[in-house]
Amino acid sequence: MIVEPDAPLPERVETLVIGAGTIGLPLAVKLAETTGKPVLCLDSGGWSQAGDTHPLNAVEQRGDRYDGADLGRFRGLGGTSTRWGGALIPFQPADMTGWPVSSEELAPFIGEVEQLFGLDPGTYHGSDPMLDGPDMVPRLAKWPPFAKRNVWKLLEGEVRRSDTCSVALENVVTNLASEADAIRVEIARPNAWHVIHASKVIIAAGAIETTRLALLLDRAMDGAVSRMSPLLGRTFGDHLSVEVGRIVPRDRVALNRLFGFRFARSGMMRNLRFELAPETPLRETVRPGFVHVGYATDGDTGFDHLRAAMQAVQRGTMPSGGAVAGLLRDLPWLARAVKWRFADKRQLFPDGADLVVHCVIEQGHERDSRITLSDTLSDAHGTPLPAIDWTVTPADVEQLHALADIFERHWDRGELAGLGTFERFPRAGVEQALVHSGGIYHPTGSTRMAASAADGVVDADLRLFAEPRVQLVGTSVLPSGGGANPTMTALLLAMRLAAQHGRASRRQGR
Repeated sequence: MIVEPDAPLPERVETLVIGAGTIGLPLAVKLAETTGKPVLCLDSGGWSQAGDTHPLNAVEQRGDRYDGADLGRFRGLGGTSTRWGGALIPFQPADMTGWPVSSEELAPFIGEVEQLFGLDPGTYHGSDPMLDGPDMVPRLAKWPPFAKRNVWKLLEGEVRRSDTCSVALENVVTNLASEADAIRVEIARPNAWHVIHASKVIIAAGAIETTRLALLLDRAMDGAVSRMSPLLGRTFGDHLSVEVGRIVPRDRVALNRLFGFRFARSGMMRNLRFELAPETPLRETVRPGFVHVGYATDGDTGFDHLRAAMQAVQRGTMPSGGAVAGLLRDLPWLARAVKWRFADKRQLFPDGADLVVHCVIEQGHERDSRITLSDTLSDAHGTPLPAIDWTVTPADVEQLHALADIFERHWDRGELAGLGTFERFPRAGVEQALVHSGGIYHPTGSTRMAASAADGVVDADLRLFAEPRVQLVGTSVLPSGGGANPTMTALLLAMRLAAQHGRASRRQGR
């Protein structure tokens, strides 16, 4: 059920989930299903976020500008899933070395995530031998159709029908405190303040907000969380992405068939990328990352207008007049694109687009790269803003070049070279773009999970070492950024957490 902003909230709940976005909403629905007990899910936004930024997402920028703080976060039902690209792909086991949770423990939940987003089952690894190499392997991400990327649109019916899962709008958590019999959660509502006492609290509010709420709890506990877990807020990182070169085609059609988005009968899309091979010795010196071939346009092609229209569908709004007019203007390209979509099962490259090579590298998780509570700036409710000290380091730049070097060797050694020439961009320009890249909204590490409190903030079951009644879930708990988009791995952790609560509930019922 939906709890409107002016409707009353309970004063006591057993399980409270903070955040109704990409991770929090599926988690709340699954918890209610697996435990059979009431779950209250709070979101600070309303039905949707109209603009690209939100006042409550303001931060204090202390280092390089981190764009993910402003542009990568959305409040309201569905959260970031109302805007995200949609790439879903689990980390390779080699990317999770040293984690307290193995890829084998998460693998049983891949089917649940695929079912949620309407994805076809099957491997994420490429099967074409011409693409394999000793140092890089092909992998294929799965992308839901635009209409199936917004988790609120996927789960709205279940929420409305549920007697056990309640989602409450416009409830901004301003403080948390640990009490003897519950976690005290203070909430700013549109016209009132409210306090909920929860037996269990699960924070799934996005990496930055989840970290801020953990820091607020630490402050309320007189620093008990950070004394036990000194890395609270620290080792904050992101993926860094930059164009490192272009492919000069020898066979543009073959390149389109190889690197264009692939369409399945279900409407799911897939795209090819290259990651470090699991057994390559280069993993000892080069961080995980991935490389993909995309295209650069002037922003006014038929493809750009088609994408804008599809993104409107994802948000649940009507396409703009400009998008519709652009599609009508480019009907010849659109007609060919439809043929490619259904005959070749590929997305047609935009006319005149350059084929560019993007390198995406895991940023080093430096101890001094961190999120803290601002000493001087507060939001509209008087709560300290997050202060983000984030920097692209010289080591990050060198890692990016190293990954580009590996891809260049991979391209030139085999059959790929017959399809086109990989031309590197000048090193100075690549470095300039990287330093000002602002991250690509894959924040990780600031509440990392670990086997011990000295090495992390939450344990393998996502419980705060200092307060086990509070669990954190989302990309902030990932100890490293890995060589793939992190959303799938965060969702797998959420599904595993729900299953654990379900088993505990069944044991208590015996």
